[in-house]
Amino acid sequence: MSEGSQGGIVRSAGRAPTRRDVITLCAGIAALGMVPAPDSAFASEGEVYAFHGSEFKTLVFAVSVRLSESASARVRVHTRGPSWEVFIGERLPEITKLPAGARSFVGWTPEPKPRHLVVIETPAAALPRGELAVWAEIFGVGGGRYRVGGPIAARLLAEVPTVAQIYHTADPAHDCGLFGKTLSERIAARSADPNSLGATVRSERLLKVLLPDALPFDPERPAGFSFANQNGRRPSDYVADIIATILAGVPTRAAPTSMPFEETGVFPYFECA
Repeated sequence: MSEGSQGGIVRSAGRAPTRRDVITLCAGIAALGMVPAPDSAFASEGEVYAFHGSEFKTLVFAVSVRLSESASARVRVHTRGPSWEVFIGERLPEITKLPAGARSFVGWTPEPKPRHLVVIETPAAALPRGELAVWAEIFGVGGGRYRVGGPIAARLLAEVPTVAQIYHTADPAHDCGLFGKTLSERIAARSADPNSLGATVRSERLLKVLLPDALPFDPERPAGFSFANQNGRRPSDYVADIIATILAGVPTRAAPTSMPFEETGVFPYFECA
């Protein structure tokens, strides 16, 4: 392993900012008090993770996003309680508001698919009890914003480009009013029998689970995104088949996709696959 790396992930170092964080302005959203949306080149493959640390008394929250190695961005990670902000790019990574006993990792995976990664491990006692709604937002130097939540809703909304752009300007509190109708239609369209009454009923039921769009995580339950348990998400969870089955309503295999990470079991928990 080369100097400056850990777990197959290269630590970020100070770099000059470029325009390749490719975030653009989106007009017409100011009345909602929101910020501009990114263009499609930046908004790709963002993922949020939440799981228990190597000791059950710690919790781990992580965000990965496709971003050029030299790009600059602020990453803000939210839970139902505290939030943390990390700066990556033109200077050494900085992180704010970490409680005592917490630690962080900021790095990037090498080519052919460079990906920035932020990992925060914090004592469970620093967060409120009960389910935590975990999501993140990434701000580029140009003022734009890319939002990351659970692994299902944003993927479906991306099928309607104008709605997808608004999604990246919104906070979860706005989701039900802004995206409920579109998401219900997209869920029904993925059903094994999209024209049936059952598809409509199931899409309305799933809406209550998928919106607001944040990754649900109850630390008092086992963590993982599986057929039996969708509670948080671990680095090595393969979600494609689970998502396809949930949407179709019958067992379904998704098109094979590569896994970017494996899980190490020790901080920072992520290993390049």
